[in-house]
Amino acid sequence: GPHRSQWKFGDRTISLVASPINDRQGQRAGAVLEWQDRTEETQLEEAVTAVVQSAARGDFSQRLDMAEASGFFKLLGSGINDLVGSTERNLDTFSAALARISDGDLSQSVEGDFEGIFERLQGDLNQMSAQLVSTISQVNAAASSLTSAANQVSSTSQSLSQAASEQAA
Repeated sequence: GPHRSQWKFGDRTISLVASPINDRQGQRAGAVLEWQDRTEETQLEEAVTAVVQSAARGDFSQRLDMAEASGFFKLLGSGINDLVGSTERNLDTFSAALARISDGDLSQSVEGDFEGIFERLQGDLNQMSAQLVSTISQVNAAASSLTSAANQVSSTSQSLSQAASEQAA
């Protein structure tokens, strides 16, 4: 069968396929060699791997350089850049919203036209913020009621103390 190998010559990557040629009796008569310059492909493979590994680590700042790319490679690289860019923008939006919430600012919800998991995350984050506002309002109302009750107890206690002093006098 054919033999396949890949070679590096300086900055070039060459793919070699050597296929045997047999005569009618099945004896080897020679070989056909196919050389293909895969430099652009292997460079893109390495660049894609680097961008994907960076994104897997949470670094969405890396992009593929598409200045020299063409055809399928340009389409693939542009798609990966779009994917990484939109993921970075969406995560930045949600990170900023979480930072506002952690600072105590519950006045803003996450706005935008999101899809898929990002739409679900937007809904969950906005629901969490609304629930926190409701819970804080309930705690404030309960604290206000307790303050009022404590003031009434204090007033009653002072009246009893004054009446006891008058009675003792």
